[in-house]
Amino acid sequence: MLRGAAGGVSTVDLLAPMVIGGIGMGMVFVPLFDIVMAGVRPQEMGSASGVLQTVNSLGMSLGIAGIGAIFFALVSGRGGHVPVYLHAAEWTALATVGLLACSFVLGFGLPRRAREQ
Repeated sequence: MLRGAAGGVSTVDLLAPMVIGGIGMGMVFVPLFDIVMAGVRPQEMGSASGVLQTVNSLGMSLGIAGIGAIFFALVSGRGGHVPVYLHAAEWTALATVGLLACSFVLGFGLPRRAREQ
């Protein structure tokens, strides 16, 4: 997508990948939270839910910081030319796809059902 846009990246160019990513995240997070909360006793649900949200927020923040660090490490010291930013964005996107692929593989280790019937 970034190579095809060749310096003129707009919101329309990134719309399809963002929609696909959002749908995928919606399909993963709800069942994942159900699976994580399945082993918690009912009297501890409130505390466990708070810890889960906190760890989720922390993980997202660290992930964004890590991906941002990759991007700015690739851009630093090379000037402010568009091809430099596109090159850095391509490698950052590849790193993100690699991390998503690892998460996909690890997802097969999760239980198939949240609670026993």
